[in-house]
Amino acid sequence: AACAYALLREGAEVAITSRTPERTLALARRLSRFGTVSAHPLEGLPVLLAEADLLVNATPVGMHPHPEGCPLPPELLREDLLVYDLVYNPTPTRLLREAAARGATAIGGLEMLVWQGAKALKLWTGHRFPPEAMKQAVSHLKEALHG
Repeated sequence: AACAYALLREGAEVAITSRTPERTLALARRLSRFGTVSAHPLEGLPVLLAEADLLVNATPVGMHPHPEGCPLPPELLREDLLVYDLVYNPTPTRLLREAAARGATAIGGLEMLVWQGAKALKLWTGHRFPPEAMKQAVSHLKEALHG
């Protein structure tokens, strides 16, 4: 919901789909006051992706300990699609590997996780963390995850 909200606030049109139609519709209704948002059945994903500029995976599919999972058929990915997978472990996820193999721009969730932590610490402590320190934290986390 947070990603959809942020995209709507920036003027994007957001299409939401999930395995649970009731949840999809409820989320779209909650977000509709912030911009153009629509709810779609999961079966409509091929058509949605054919018209989309950005795909955000906000599911746990592909997360450790089930890294082989992919939230959609990889053949739906295309070169001009920006793919953002909020899953942060493993990095890269299967979704991101499949997207990159098709020439798409693929971004993982580890950076978002670190920056969310920085924002939380600023709210709690009042201290701002330098971007270079955050980049270093991401690098250390990647090393720790991959050995």
